[in-house]
Amino acid sequence: MEAISGDTVVEIVTTVFVLSTMFSMGLKLSITQLVGALRDRQLLIKSLVVNLVAVPLVAYHWCSVKHWIVS
Repeated sequence: MEAISGDTVVEIVTTVFVLSTMFSMGLKLSITQLVGALRDRQLLIKSLVVNLVAVPLVAYHWCSVKHWIVS
């Protein structure tokens, strides 16, 4: 049996935490609040920019820094 690395454990715990937080917050919103948020184009554009541009850039930068520190 292979040992699970610390990085894998952190990634799994972080993913579960983020998804459960998003789910619990989603349950607190009413249907009209959800529909209102989806109709707000500025909010959707900001969300897309953050999720498709900013997060990958931060992750890439973090990975390159981590690689540089290890090397």
